[in-house]
Amino acid sequence: MEPVTKTVFSPAKVARVDNDYSLCIICQTKTSEALVVSPTVYEHVLDCVCHHALSAAVLSRQKRNIESLTSTIRGFNYPYADQTQELTNLATKEVMPENVKDALVKQPVIGQTLFEAFVANRIKTTTTSLWAPMKKCQLQTWKTTGKRLKVATEDKMVELQEDRNLFARMLLVSKSRPEIDLAEIISTYELSVVPRSMFAADGTMLHCQNKSNLMAILEKVSEKSAQSDTALVGEDTTDSQVDDEASILEVALVDAMAELQSLDKPDHIKYCTDLANHFATRILKKYEKFNEIHVVFDRYDIPSSLKTSARDRRAGKQPVVSYQITDTTNIGKVLMKQLLSSEKTKMSLTGYLAEKVLEKANATGKHMVVAWGTHCKATHTSMSHLESNQEEADTKLMLHAVDATRRGASSIAIHSPDTDVFVLALRRYPLLCKNTTFVTGTGQKRRVISLQPICRSLGPNKIAALPGLHALSGADNTGSFAGKGKLAFWKAFEDANDETIRALGSLGATHQLSSHTVDSIEQFICSVYAPRTTITRIDKLRWWMFSKKQCQSENLPPTRDALLLAINRAHFQAIVWFHDITPNPEIPSPEQYGWKLETSRWVPVMTTQLPAPKAVINLVKCNCSKSRCQTARCTCRKAGLFCTDMCGCSNMEDDCDNLSAVDDEDEELEELDGDDDSDDLFV
Repeated sequence: MEPVTKTVFSPAKVARVDNDYSLCIICQTKTSEALVVSPTVYEHVLDCVCHHALSAAVLSRQKRNIESLTSTIRGFNYPYADQTQELTNLATKEVMPENVKDALVKQPVIGQTLFEAFVANRIKTTTTSLWAPMKKCQLQTWKTTGKRLKVATEDKMVELQEDRNLFARMLLVSKSRPEIDLAEIISTYELSVVPRSMFAADGTMLHCQNKSNLMAILEKVSEKSAQSDTALVGEDTTDSQVDDEASILEVALVDAMAELQSLDKPDHIKYCTDLANHFATRILKKYEKFNEIHVVFDRYDIPSSLKTSARDRRAGKQPVVSYQITDTTNIGKVLMKQLLSSEKTKMSLTGYLAEKVLEKANATGKHMVVAWGTHCKATHTSMSHLESNQEEADTKLMLHAVDATRRGASSIAIHSPDTDVFVLALRRYPLLCKNTTFVTGTGQKRRVISLQPICRSLGPNKIAALPGLHALSGADNTGSFAGKGKLAFWKAFEDANDETIRALGSLGATHQLSSHTVDSIEQFICSVYAPRTTITRIDKLRWWMFSKKQCQSENLPPTRDALLLAINRAHFQAIVWFHDITPNPEIPSPEQYGWKLETSRWVPVMTTQLPAPKAVINLVKCNCSKSRCQTARCTCRKAGLFCTDMCGCSNMEDDCDNLSAVDDEDEELEELDGDDDSDDLFV
């Protein structure tokens, strides 16, 4: 017997169904008659529907949903349009990393390999039990791209574990190792796996937290002669004016990435085309008073760059996600910081924005120059001579500023929040027009800094030494000294002699550092740690601060070996800055200047020497218990060393025959002291 399905309706439900059916019959008749008269009256059907769930509000909402879904589908990537090998999410246009792509594409191969191993090991040969637990393959998927590994580091604990072990060894062996000189060890060796004066306990370079303080210091320098310099600037400007106002060329140089990072992202920005239009509109409106606008982007297509670590640090703990940049890439819910977290995305985005800015400037008739990658294009003239392989916009801005001066610029305004750009602009001021200013800050903190008063106050020698000082005291790629900020370096810079100033100014001028320059900078670092000191050697200063000031760990200056590597890193950065007005400079490899390549990343070389003497690290101790260390079996005697308290013979009742004369004298003194005490007791 077949089952019977029963449906029970309430009286209200039965009445509603009957009413809907009756009305629908009438509507169908009316609609059919209307369609016969005019086939285009389909929209009237929506007004005639009588089902209680198909009200006007419901139909309107469904219509909006259909339109939204259609628009979204049309915005998807067409997977066969590009011949790229990248694995891209059709909806979000996220580009998957290579490890995720390989895991997804090779899933059948990986699965077949695991299956064959299972059959071979558990069924055919039974080398592994059939019921033994199986490890997960843990293939990378779309979800794993958003995960980020978090590692908690206990800075002080790591330091104590390292230093306590080395200091304990040193103190024990110094008693019976006459060749060990405590002063020499403290002066020469870090006594730590990591030079704590320049690196954190996990080996990462100390980042300069107060880099912008140098800008504030230099601003105060100009206040000393502000009135006289302002008057002179006004006179020069008046003399340079001509009757034909059309010949006046006011140029704005814009750090494009800084402008993009500070860009607000209103709710109406849904796609990349909206972002490009918003960015171009802001550039044209913000700098509309200038005759010519230069928008300069950084490069992001260099495979192994020193800037990678600095950019990763700025990205923070958020996951790095790459996006395929097209007009229809949906970025409505993507934060600007997340969008700019990937170098691959930034490389595509800068080229995309550059083209859009040029299009909008062409439409408005504005003179616009845009530099991105190795390209440089303008709306009004050829700028092929400004095509450059330089990586940073910091140096490209100087290239554009000097070129604008050669083309007759009457005023130049450099817009950037970066202290590096400010320092480079001061160094290149002799090549720029007199009315050159540096504009930085936002809102109430916005300042327009004239370069002429600062250059006049400091003089040409100190101005030329500013990049070397900035690189040595802490830049993005050079790190900094623990506890020594820009102010401490500036005070030493003000009191420095001409020889030291010339040494700082020579950083980056040549590829090879001279010994004289190194010695002068070493003396300068000594004055940073100990103002008005007469000590000129860092090893001597290190022992003096340890013995007289009881300084330790990161409060001590680095050893000379670690300092030389730091000077070389500063020298390399100065080399890059020194070639800022050369379109295509030939920069040497960082490997010669305190860097090494590890897994396609440049990492700083902390030190080239051992953290402690071999006598301390490779501590020789014997385990003699019966022979009193009389034979060659004693490892200490075999190595030509005396036994110490760490040896096994120290627990013997009989004296060891391999003790130093100092230990024998100490034992005799202890016995005499013991005899005196016993006599006192009897008295």
